[in-house]
Amino acid sequence: MNRNEEYNALLTELNAAATPPPALTTTVTRAGERAKRSRRVRNFLVVPVTAMAVLFAAFVTTINVSADFAEFCERIPTLNKLAAALEMKPSLKIAIENDYGQTPDGLEQTVNGITMKIEHVIVDEKQLHIFYSLRSDIHAELSFSLDAQFHRERDKEFGYSGPSSSSPIPMDGVIRRTEINILDGDMPPGMEFIARVSDPKRSPHLHPLVTFRFTLPLDPANIRQAETVAVDQDVIIDGQRLTIASVKFLPTHTRVIIIEDENNTAQLSGLAFHAINERGERFDQPQRGTRSTGMAYHLESSFFTPSRRFTLYITETTWQAKGVPRVTVDLLNGTAENLPPDVRLEKVWLKQYKGKDGGKAWSSWCMMFQADQNEANSNDQLFSAWYDENGKKRHGSSAWSWPGDYGFDETTRTYKKPPPGTFLLIFSVETLEFSSEFKTIHLDPIRTRIVTLDEPVEIKVK
Repeated sequence: MNRNEEYNALLTELNAAATPPPALTTTVTRAGERAKRSRRVRNFLVVPVTAMAVLFAAFVTTINVSADFAEFCERIPTLNKLAAALEMKPSLKIAIENDYGQTPDGLEQTVNGITMKIEHVIVDEKQLHIFYSLRSDIHAELSFSLDAQFHRERDKEFGYSGPSSSSPIPMDGVIRRTEINILDGDMPPGMEFIARVSDPKRSPHLHPLVTFRFTLPLDPANIRQAETVAVDQDVIIDGQRLTIASVKFLPTHTRVIIIEDENNTAQLSGLAFHAINERGERFDQPQRGTRSTGMAYHLESSFFTPSRRFTLYITETTWQAKGVPRVTVDLLNGTAENLPPDVRLEKVWLKQYKGKDGGKAWSSWCMMFQADQNEANSNDQLFSAWYDENGKKRHGSSAWSWPGDYGFDETTRTYKKPPPGTFLLIFSVETLEFSSEFKTIHLDPIRTRIVTLDEPVEIKVK
């Protein structure tokens, strides 16, 4: 599903329900509490009387009662576009309300009728959020791949995840966000942000239409220092031993470091948990963005609401048993062996792409899976790697999931809505990376069982 279709589907659901979305509801509640502490109210947005009046009113209330957020919107006018506001993480809204973030000057480039602009940056020791917009009067929609090259001292331990490629997006100038997580070490002093923009109707292996490069200074002096609390508590869940090593409180998120016992018979691949402080405030896992990096599992940030007591509650775990056979998919017959119990193969098809303007034609095998949703792994990914018939690990695969939403069926060109409590995932393998002579592929599943706890496991952090 491209972003325009996703946005239209969202508007349809909201118009029918006539209720503000949960993300705005929690923001309005928090902003109202801030207003009670005599923060001045600022009128920002004039709402037209339309069928979407209820939704816009909720957004206006958010702006009105949060002066700092309104101020940020005034500095970046296009942020008040509804789609961008709905996608912003709660932790980032709170960071902005506390004047944490940077609006860089002069980071806008126009090449071949395509304009890209870095609108805003929020960075701490472990996470970088880049807000950008893409516009064009020539192209209706474009896709792109994002990359990062960090400036760092030589021989220092370092690793990061993200950013990634996009689905085709409309050229509407809406602000979008990409997230980069530091795995090892701390945030380097600067980076080069690279966007390779392509026509989605062409093969992604062709040369991009435009390559944008932006140099972003990441001054350590402007990065707030995190608070780290050692916990070192062992817990036994489903017969597996886990150590809650420490909790790191950062401006953009909270990281819980978990170490698995090497003698465990299964590997932890998903965790559902939350935290509550002494005021009863609850901090959940991110609904959009990264939920885990390596041994670190993420919660929304409590950095700007310091707590004397902070307690974790684990409610569900997802496990990948060690030594299980890989999933084998017969591409010609559309069947699969060794699938996890809650996963089903819906269909397999070969998608053909015609090269535009004389470009090289290409194709890909697509597999649609249906699986049960679970809170412990809400990213709803099913496979971590794939291999050809000879057992060689391959690259170039891609996966999309729309939990609780519509999956696009390439054969019928229609959207299929999965049953409640399930989601659809399409996994594709490009024939440029995979010989057309191969008839089967092998997939590494990331989960073999899900455990929902009758009573949450409680860990007191402080």
